[in-house]
Amino acid sequence: MNDIYDRLEFARKQLGYSYAALGKILNISGDAVRKGIIDRKNLKPNYINLLVNNLNISDQWLHTGLGDMLNGVLSINTIEYKKTIEDYKNIDGKFSETKRFPKEVIIITAKAGLNLQSNYYADELLDDLEKRVIYLDHDAKGRYFEIDSTGDSMNDGSIDSIANGDKLLLREIPKIYWKSKFHINKWDFTFFHYDKGFITKRIKEHNVDTGDLLLESRNPDKDQYPDFWINLKECAIVCNVVEVRRQKGVYY
Repeated sequence: MNDIYDRLEFARKQLGYSYAALGKILNISGDAVRKGIIDRKNLKPNYINLLVNNLNISDQWLHTGLGDMLNGVLSINTIEYKKTIEDYKNIDGKFSETKRFPKEVIIITAKAGLNLQSNYYADELLDDLEKRVIYLDHDAKGRYFEIDSTGDSMNDGSIDSIANGDKLLLREIPKIYWKSKFHINKWDFTFFHYDKGFITKRIKEHNVDTGDLLLESRNPDKDQYPDFWINLKECAIVCNVVEVRRQKGVYY
């Protein structure tokens, strides 16, 4: 990373912000942010200061590349860092009419999903998709998505099943948190995989050092739905499944 533009782009990806989301912070268009960072068109100093403050980016790191990217984060192995991750992963993503923090949800149809996969899940394409608004009980960071489940690999007939056609509300796990062990006993996960498309599974094993994940299905038919390995490097986005909306006529 040679300059502040490279480091801003790195921070944006690590923290899970789209150009559109940064544009809302700066009160300018997402395309203007993209051009400012990627095309190295001068971003006004006050814009950079707003991003530093809102994203908790270290000013020293941004301008020199020295130290940690975020203020207050010491290293991957410190207690403080682990506490930050644990706090993040125990957020309740469910929503209701009584909750008052609006959050945009990017709706990904099956057709849009194929286009995204063939274009490496480019942020520009995600920003252009249809969106709806939900209301949370906290000011959530990272992006939310909605996809339709396909297949019966996660259907074991229990109340926790994910059936074919169910709508899944997904919360992105920013890449900065990929260096710590995922909370595998609390959540199902959806992976935006470069080769396999959307994969919704449980995580059976997680090697933090290598990024290798052993994925398993809820369906007990292991001949049809065997466990398999992927690596985080093969994924553009990783999400928690925070809510499942049943298709009509399916009850457990």
